[in-house]
Amino acid sequence: MLLRSPFWLRLRDLIPLLPAAGPYRINVDDLVQAAVGDTQPLLNKALLARIEQGHVLLVLDAFDETFDHRDAVVETVADLLGRLPAGLDVIVTSRHSCLRSATLLDLPVYELQTPRNLDDTLDQLLNVVADSGPAPTSEWTAATRASIARSRRAEPDLWRVPLLATLMVLLLAQKPAHAIPSGRAALLTEVIDNSVRLWEMRRAPSVVPGTAPEVTADILIDCFDDIARLVAADGSTPWQRAHEAITTRLQQHWGKPAGTAAAAARLILEHWDAAAGVFLSDAPQGTLTARTRLFAEIGEARWAVREPSALTAWMNEVIVQRPESARLAASLSPVAASALMARALDGGGELLDVVRAASCQTPADQQRLPSRRQHHPPRTVEPGAYPTRQPGRRPAHHQLWKTKESTDSVGGLSRKIEVRHCNILPGRFLSKPGQVSPIRATVPIDVCDFSQCVT
Repeated sequence: MLLRSPFWLRLRDLIPLLPAAGPYRINVDDLVQAAVGDTQPLLNKALLARIEQGHVLLVLDAFDETFDHRDAVVETVADLLGRLPAGLDVIVTSRHSCLRSATLLDLPVYELQTPRNLDDTLDQLLNVVADSGPAPTSEWTAATRASIARSRRAEPDLWRVPLLATLMVLLLAQKPAHAIPSGRAALLTEVIDNSVRLWEMRRAPSVVPGTAPEVTADILIDCFDDIARLVAADGSTPWQRAHEAITTRLQQHWGKPAGTAAAAARLILEHWDAAAGVFLSDAPQGTLTARTRLFAEIGEARWAVREPSALTAWMNEVIVQRPESARLAASLSPVAASALMARALDGGGELLDVVRAASCQTPADQQRLPSRRQHHPPRTVEPGAYPTRQPGRRPAHHQLWKTKESTDSVGGLSRKIEVRHCNILPGRFLSKPGQVSPIRATVPIDVCDFSQCVT
């Protein structure tokens, strides 16, 4: 079998070579120049010859990052595929948000599955991160793995979501253990902030024209909360409603003129959809949903704590309907925590579970708290509460706890958090029956297990 040379090109690197207006056409030598530049003419010549002979695997990567030039890139690539050798293997990759546009290339579609063994995939990612920086020591590797293990024990629900797990590995690999937040709300906030400041801002153009990159990151994170609030409330939200909310926020909080705010709001929504893949639309300017509900819940909680004066009323409204958002808000704000405790003492039942979960940073902390099912003899205190206290009248807060205890039959944590995994469907191959053809495909890529890919 003839070995094929891999030829990788980011599709956004084609954009500077496109004409100002259609028809959009490029030559094969333009493709080579976009990939390797023009400083090594012998390499360019060799690659051009291999392409013309059909002896390369052409990977056109990140179609989702072409943004406003998407239609022009589709036209360019479609024309180029028609002029390439028939035996040439071609793969176009994209996130799911742009799959509808990519189907215009008339290629068969493969969808990569969620990793079968997420643990192995994350460990491989850690090795790649270690190899890409200064020479790692065995102590650093052991310490990082230990930090990951502690986080997985503390927040197992977060680590079941491949996208969140990937972002947390990148976070834990870059910070010492003492700098990693321990609570769920603080950890999710750190993951989102870190992904924007260290990763997304490097791969996407400025979404707020005339704004410094560091301020743009703050605006992206701030508007994340506005989108999340709308999605969390109903499970989804129309694109136009989110656009109006972001436009208003940019005008009132960031002082942007109306026209600039509306244009920036569109780019911000495109960033969180096509670039980051967090709030996904089912069609261009269609309905937005969250990749995982945890993103919507932490964003809604952060949105709520912006306004302390309205926070108590908001907590009373969502504490039963969306208890996880209330729990996260209580971890971020003492005002929200007070509202949560007051409502729980008044209502009891499962609300006490929410207070318990909000007050505990890890499962070990939860086990140290007394369960509501524990009963103690009259006129005594819970073991360990006041080690030197003599029997007598119990403190008021113990009496309140005991009162609610007698009417509740649920012991321990009774709530489970809904976690939705990445929307990566089992692999599909679209082709004509009986057709044997070169590999030409559009591959939606999110967090994938490349060990399952074979040629």
